[in-house]
Amino acid sequence: GKRWVVDFSEWIHVPIDSRSKVPVHYQMVHFCRDRCREKGITPADFASDSSGEGGGLKAIFDQEWGQIIGVEFGGRASELPVKSISDNGKIVEVPAREVYDRRVSELNLMVREFAMSHGLRGLSVEAAGQACSRKTFYKNKKYGVESKKVMKERTKRSPDHLDSVCVGIDLVRQKGCTPTLSVSAPQHHDDWADLVRKSSSLYESAYAS
Repeated sequence: GKRWVVDFSEWIHVPIDSRSKVPVHYQMVHFCRDRCREKGITPADFASDSSGEGGGLKAIFDQEWGQIIGVEFGGRASELPVKSISDNGKIVEVPAREVYDRRVSELNLMVREFAMSHGLRGLSVEAAGQACSRKTFYKNKKYGVESKKVMKERTKRSPDHLDSVCVGIDLVRQKGCTPTLSVSAPQHHDDWADLVRKSSSLYESAYAS
């Protein structure tokens, strides 16, 4: 009856002062570092997107605070274990690279897996909306999501809230947290949006806050 649950109920806006002489990246690092210190969070329990320009931001975190966890959205899917349906219909544990076509798909669809296993709480309205808006597909026996570029062109906005949830989910996965599936995992991806709508009552209090 026990399951892993990831709670996103506290969202903190990182302020940027364009008039400050402190470079923007350092402002971000110092703010996050100081808030984490107040909450007793160590660098080893903090993650940041390290893709592209994010790699430079991670380097500043490592220098100014300590070694944090970098989450790379590019490249192939990871070796982290995920649940999958075998040919005989049983739930088995396999490396993510055998289920997802690339790393960005793994990161986004693991958010879905936690939602399907009732393991998410406190998603922002923006994050939930972006998760439901990202198109998915199944090709060559692997699951995938549309690229960020294509999604931005289609929706006219960047899925930044969803990206932050992906980083948080990957952090806890690296710490050993996994979706808790008490029943057979879904074999199709097209019921994701419908499930989120049906489960919206679970998050109404968090949205209101």
